[in-house]
Amino acid sequence: MATKKAVVHPIDPFVFDGPSFQNFVFHLKSSSNAPNHTLTITSQTSVNTNFAFIQGTWQGDGPNAKNITGSITDGTVSLTACWANGMGGTNTLVGRLTPASRIVAFPPRWELSGNVVATNAQGSIVAGGPGMARGPSFTLMSKHASGAKAHTPPPARTCGRDHVRTGPRTSLPG
Repeated sequence: MATKKAVVHPIDPFVFDGPSFQNFVFHLKSSSNAPNHTLTITSQTSVNTNFAFIQGTWQGDGPNAKNITGSITDGTVSLTACWANGMGGTNTLVGRLTPASRIVAFPPRWELSGNVVATNAQGSIVAGGPGMARGPSFTLMSKHASGAKAHTPPPARTCGRDHVRTGPRTSLPG
């Protein structure tokens, strides 16, 4: 009697195995009674199975949205996003993403809960900004309705820290 050998499929070490937040929009209410804010994630790029870069916009109480760069990590599903502020410094949102319901929905809904810290041009933390922010998401219609993720090169810098891609670059369909 012949024995069967297990077929092992290689796992792509550069595909993020967490949820995709590309085309998600979060409406965030501030604990400091500042106006509501909107975080829009326009792209998500895998770096490895536990880490992905994001890009998008942050619309605060000013007239123009700010471009953000950041990252998402798998596990507890945390998000970090940074954008330039009017003081020559950076605003940084660090938060946690949780499913908005135990009931599976399409499109999926998530809630973001985090804290925004503002720094000045010298890198010192300054008062102001939205502080703690929390709110639900909804999704924009994606150009990739098939579920394929678009491949966008990661930004050179994210949240003031250099990130280095290791291993060969792989392209995703789309």
